[in-house]
Amino acid sequence: MTIISLARGVPIHAMMPVDLLARSSQLALEENSQAALPYGSVYGYEPLRQWLAQHNDCAADRIIIGNGSMNLIANWAQHYIHPGDYVLVESPTYDRALTILRSLGAQVIGLEQHSDGIDPDELAAYIKQYRIKMAYLIPDFNNPSGVSTSDEKRRAIAQLAQQHDFMIVEDGAYSSLRYVGERIPPIRHYAPEHTVSTGSFSKLLAPGLRTGWMVMPENRTQEFATFLLNTYISPNQFAQATIAKAVTSDEFGPHLAYLHKTYLHLLNLTQAALTDQLAPLGVTWTQPEGGFFIGLHLPPTKKPIWDVASDYGLQLVNGDAFFALPKPTNFVRLPFCSLTENEVNEGVERLARAVADTLA
Repeated sequence: MTIISLARGVPIHAMMPVDLLARSSQLALEENSQAALPYGSVYGYEPLRQWLAQHNDCAADRIIIGNGSMNLIANWAQHYIHPGDYVLVESPTYDRALTILRSLGAQVIGLEQHSDGIDPDELAAYIKQYRIKMAYLIPDFNNPSGVSTSDEKRRAIAQLAQQHDFMIVEDGAYSSLRYVGERIPPIRHYAPEHTVSTGSFSKLLAPGLRTGWMVMPENRTQEFATFLLNTYISPNQFAQATIAKAVTSDEFGPHLAYLHKTYLHLLNLTQAALTDQLAPLGVTWTQPEGGFFIGLHLPPTKKPIWDVASDYGLQLVNGDAFFALPKPTNFVRLPFCSLTENEVNEGVERLARAVADTLA
């Protein structure tokens, strides 16, 4: 039996624009090798900074481009967080972010995530109890749940950050991948001096480029850039020069439209399979409007579903790892954008058999 992996949210090779990147890298070398090949500015490749500024509605001097958005987040946390600092996260949230925060000695507090994000009133209650230093949030198509925070809640969270002077790290790795519905302004729009926003080219072009960006508060940009300079000298200028050529080409718009069309089809296919096979077993989820993931809440089973997954030809990650508190969850992150059509149908069918056979 061929194993179907539901373990990682990575684009399949067919979704990576190989030809576009080949031409773009060649142009980067032919036209600007003196900037693409040496060490460069710690702020990133200037033409790409300008492009990002236009697409993030901010000044270019607030943009820092680094070696992947997660790397930038990790460096920001290392720069900003000290042992004992209180950090709020959504529950569930990205497991690697939890690992980074815990490794720095942060006191991590998880707020329950509802179908439209965390409850600002619950956030306010924690603020009264603890001296919050930072909140790490994924407001667009949360990894792992797929949930998006509503505009109303974003405004309220931003207001609390301003009132109580804590920083928000807004992880926007999937923000450009909205397939249905209207774009919601980022939290940064409502609290620019209290929000660090990130984005990534991993899902838009290719993960191997290892390039992401941050939109910084104006008064914190230079200090953080100095920290980065002392940490890794310079980010990958060649990758950034390649990306700059790719995103400013006539091919990028059609490529992005192709991603949206293909991923929407996979999302609809997955929703139909879940409704048909898992909903009758008591499995629930929030329907995402974009991103890579659907978070499944399973009913109680005799064993955690990831412990028996291999018996059904599936590879699953431990869903408990996405939650700040160590408690059993029976939560499954389903990365629908990392699957082919056949893998969606077969994977959901196998998961349904595993759940049915192990219901408590």
